[in-house]
Amino acid sequence: MKINIKVIKFTTILSSILLIITYLISLADSYNWFNISWLSNSFLFAIFSGAFASTLVVLFCEIHKYFVNKKDSRNKIFFHTAFLYFKLIMIKKEIDNHLANPKQEITLTFDSNVNDALENIEHFRNIDYASFLKKDKLMNIFNEVNLWFNSEVEMAICDINYIKLARNQDELDCLINTRQKGIVTSSSKNIKRALQLNQKKLELILSQLDKILTDIDICSKQKNRWEIKKTSILKGLSSAERGSLNDFFNQEKNINEIYKKINQK
Repeated sequence: MKINIKVIKFTTILSSILLIITYLISLADSYNWFNISWLSNSFLFAIFSGAFASTLVVLFCEIHKYFVNKKDSRNKIFFHTAFLYFKLIMIKKEIDNHLANPKQEITLTFDSNVNDALENIEHFRNIDYASFLKKDKLMNIFNEVNLWFNSEVEMAICDINYIKLARNQDELDCLINTRQKGIVTSSSKNIKRALQLNQKKLELILSQLDKILTDIDICSKQKNRWEIKKTSILKGLSSAERGSLNDFFNQEKNINEIYKKINQK
């Protein structure tokens, strides 16, 4: 978009100059201000008017391209921020589950979500968003979020990996003290501190992301419907944990009945 703006400014200036020259040539031809024997005013008028028309077409195309790119960039800003919220809340959910079950052995599965979150931040950085208006609220939000991602969020996400180091340290301590490999749970000394610290950091980040997404939604006149999408995300995460394996198998009877009715048709 920055290139679009530069091209629009350049073609606006160039087309204005060509328009003035074309107008002056038309006046010169009408009032016989000057007349070169080997270069007629009509020829000059045709050249400069053609050049003006060409730059005007380019200007209109760039303006259209600017608005298309602006809409696309605004959608990307919302999408990548919402996607980061989704990934971080999944990581926090895993941490919450570990802390809620202190007797279960720690099995860490957040690596893919951590990698996705870091990759998503990189995509957010690469968004090309710019505006002619200095008071563009979304532009200010975008710049502030970029700085926040670089200074705090990215580091906090990388710090999640300390949970694995804490687990390894607890395993090593157990091996040294008992001379046998023990089971590490969320009640173990180091892993508990690492989980609790990351839980608090993620709560702060998620709270701020929620506020940012609300502000982005306001800028787009509620077109992104963040509150509805947030409710859907939280509901989806809750429903994913609602049943046991037996609850799932109990669905078999209903599914078989539906399947029979479909085949009968």
